Amino acid sequence: MRKASFLHLLNYFKATPFWKGVRRRKQLRRMLSMKAIDEFIDLHYGKDCPEREVLRQEIYSVAKNHRLQKWEFLCYDLHGKDEDYIHSFVADIEWKAFISTLNKLQNVNRFRDKYACYESYKPYYKRDCVPFYATGRNFTPEHLADKGIQPLLDFLRKHGRFIIKPLGGTYGMRIQVVDVEELAGGSVPAADDLAGWCRILNALEATYSVIHPRGSILEELIVQVPEIACLHPASLNTVRMSTVNLGDHVELLPPAIRMGRGGAVVDNVSSGGIKALVDMDTGRLVTVSDKKANHYEEHPDTHVPLIGFQIPKWQECKELAIKLAMVVPSNRYTGWDLALTEKGWVMVEGNSVGEIIWQFAGQKGWREGYEDLCRKVGSK
Repeated sequence: MRKASFLHLLNYFKATPFWKGVRRRKQLRRMLSMKAIDEFIDLHYGKDCPEREVLRQEIYSVAKNHRLQKWEFLCYDLHGKDEDYIHSFVADIEWKAFISTLNKLQNVNRFRDKYACYESYKPYYKRDCVPFYATGRNFTPEHLADKGIQPLLDFLRKHGRFIIKPLGGTYGMRIQVVDVEELAGGSVPAADDLAGWCRILNALEATYSVIHPRGSILEELIVQVPEIACLHPASLNTVRMSTVNLGDHVELLPPAIRMGRGGAVVDNVSSGGIKALVDMDTGRLVTVSDKKANHYEEHPDTHVPLIGFQIPKWQECKELAIKLAMVVPSNRYTGWDLALTEKGWVMVEGNSVGEIIWQFAGQKGWREGYEDLCRKVGSK
């Protein structure tokens, strides 16, 4: 309970204007640091890059005049582009400052704590989830009589494999698939073997108290339909459907689908995945790229053709996003991660702050769409 309270307090502090101002100032210093720019050029263009001085000037100018960060310079392939073209891209800093004005603090915290989010949207998850807070104790059979332990124990007995995430995690980091048999160090114990289940709880405690010091959420594995799994079977390939609740209707922002690479279990672009812009009307993939501005006609690992790929049950996906946006109407902006299973479309998680993933996927500036959205929000 104490750790849960600490997490909520930390999330509250991170959402305050003071903390946001501190982060923006630090971010701006990093953006304009010539040392950081040189390191970025070394990493992505090579230490012997013949255009180093030109790149240094361009990256600095783009950051100072357009607030576009180094990774955006690379992602949007801005080297050698004119001012009008560069201005057509909405900076991540600009976008996040805008959407931060749309959500109340308690709603932001609801999404930052993954279990609080689950409790708010449970009917749309369509799977079991349970929180886990490391206590530092060594479990004994006597502890298992504690009613507070029972939901966790029931979950572990029911689900031989599950996914574990940090309660406040982002960008798909520190997410792992866990096998109960491996935690047991052998075969899964019988339900009444209390000593065996204590070993499992102690193994869980020993491992994830370090990796997820602020708590974890254990989730039943989502099994996606074969039509989506074929893109990259190792990862859960999700649609990001962002919504803005305008009161009289819900505005759907351009959708994208994310796919893992190289056997990774997560599909996040920040973790090495690729993303595709999806046609809003048809649900077909339009363009596919990664964060280094590489474009793909097919998945680089599975070789499934991507351009024109049809996402099944597309209308139902859009309908779910609209339903989710109406659950907490005061939460005006949300980026919904949705997966298609045999139970239909399900909610993976919600994001109160998200990147303009459709601008990344489409490799085309969204300035006109952004300004149109600002007008719509301003008129409500």
